[in-house]
Amino acid sequence: MPESAPIKLVKYSAPLDVQALPIRDLRQRAIAGRWQNAPHRVDFCHLFLVTDGDFNHMVDFVPIRSAAGSLLLVKPGQVHAFDFDSPWDGWLVVFKPEAIPMNHDFRPNQNDVLDSLPTLIELTSDEREAALGIVSQMQGDAKNYKDQSDGNLLMRTALMYLLLRLQVFSSSANQQSTVGKATSHRFQQFKELVEEWRSQHHHIHQYASKLGCSEKSLNRSVLAVTGVSAKAYLTQRIVLEAKRLLVHTTQPVGMIGIDLGFDEPTNFVKFFKREAGMLPMAFRQLYTKPSS
Repeated sequence: MPESAPIKLVKYSAPLDVQALPIRDLRQRAIAGRWQNAPHRVDFCHLFLVTDGDFNHMVDFVPIRSAAGSLLLVKPGQVHAFDFDSPWDGWLVVFKPEAIPMNHDFRPNQNDVLDSLPTLIELTSDEREAALGIVSQMQGDAKNYKDQSDGNLLMRTALMYLLLRLQVFSSSANQQSTVGKATSHRFQQFKELVEEWRSQHHHIHQYASKLGCSEKSLNRSVLAVTGVSAKAYLTQRIVLEAKRLLVHTTQPVGMIGIDLGFDEPTNFVKFFKREAGMLPMAFRQLYTKPSS
């Protein structure tokens, strides 16, 4: 059986730091290049603003249903695949995180901006019109200001304004929930610890200890924010990292298991099969293609 090649990494190559283009133009490029449904990962952000129709966009192996009035965010490092079989339309804004201006009244760093936004945002009609106005202005500025210095300044400023509106809108929507600030803060701390320690710590008591709280208290906070237990959240994150490594790299399955903190390759294989419903190699073959 031939080896599988990892999913292609697409790097940012637009002339300006931010680019806005109609989906119909992107659809034509995809069909011409025969990559309209091919999964790939990116080192930059995709911000889809849907104006007509609906479709399933695969993000990190999960289909996200998007429809007119919604906004979809794909972040660097994620695997995604377009759905150009469905007749939908809208806009796409692409940018690298470094393009987000460092404005301390806005956010202290780019990762905070991206982390604060969910994958899918359902916009009100007013916010949709505001976002459309910003994105269409971006496209016009990119055409009219060819000088990189002026063009980048205008595009970065427009991007900051768009993201700020989305932050405020998302924050306002979240405040209408019953989740308190203390609960949200504890979950955010847990989330950051999971990102740092998921390959070393597979037990919730280790995170509760670092946070100085009981397992029961931590579980209540995670459940209130995400709808799943702290253990389920941690497990899902480890599974996602395993999936990414399986399709992003050609590392042997056993080595991936060791990198994720499993003492024995067989333990990783059992874990992955239980959580993903298939063996690691079967998953790799599902999303990658034979190398030539």
